[in-house]
Amino acid sequence: MFSSSRSSGYGPRAGYRGPAGTVHDSPTRRALRGAVLAVLLWSTLGRLGVQDAVGIPELAGLPFVALAGALLGWRSWLAAVWIAGAIATVGLIAVTATPLVRPLVAGRLASDAAPDAMGADAVFVLSGAVTDAGLVSGQAPERLLHGLRLARQADLPLVMSVVRNRGREGAESSADDQRALAAMAGLDARLSLLDSVTNTRDEAVRVAALARANGWRRLAVVTSPLHARRACAAVARAGVAVRCAPAPSRELSLTGPRPLTGAEERLRAFGLWAYETAGWMYYKARGWV
Repeated sequence: MFSSSRSSGYGPRAGYRGPAGTVHDSPTRRALRGAVLAVLLWSTLGRLGVQDAVGIPELAGLPFVALAGALLGWRSWLAAVWIAGAIATVGLIAVTATPLVRPLVAGRLASDAAPDAMGADAVFVLSGAVTDAGLVSGQAPERLLHGLRLARQADLPLVMSVVRNRGREGAESSADDQRALAAMAGLDARLSLLDSVTNTRDEAVRVAALARANGWRRLAVVTSPLHARRACAAVARAGVAVRCAPAPSRELSLTGPRPLTGAEERLRAFGLWAYETAGWMYYKARGWV
């Protein structure tokens, strides 16, 4: 005549849950879940290079992301985070597990890339990163090595832009390391350094002024492969003819019969592609390329 406690959902084992979510979905639990989901989403976007593309420090922004996620969870507004997380996850899988990134990267490489400095009056090497010890790092060494080789082969003056750690008081400069490496190649007597540059636009304007002062009509511009299109266009826009001579990547296999075969390689290439695509759009909007 009466249903059992097991079938009705009541009784000492079942306990009273009340309206849906009043016990097991408290505001504190929702806030915690929101913070975790937001951090996971932020980390996934970081792997895809999204923060670098828009100029947001990934780790520095982490506490604010967790706080925003907690607030969304507390207000029961997590649907947007779930949707964004799903899209980012699908994107990560597509980039790492498929050849999707190959045509994207191929379309960002400079179409007029040259293997040497033929016809140039000087070689210009763009900066990269620098460690706290003042040593060039990141993509800078491969740019520097290629620039040294071209300048020595063609017996040309060499121009390098100097990089400093941004936002740090008394930050180390790459100048001493660059001078030492140029001296090893026997090019220190023909070396010019451009200091106090903050971006590719600054480098282009400064080297164009130096070229005009020295009567150089054409520069061999050396940078990383995915950066070459924007860098060469920026120097040309500043008023100097360009021979675009990107340094071969020592990190990624961008060309050849089997480009970008590994998942990590594809992911790194996608991040660089996203950064350069955003940079090109910004420079185009400002009239710098």
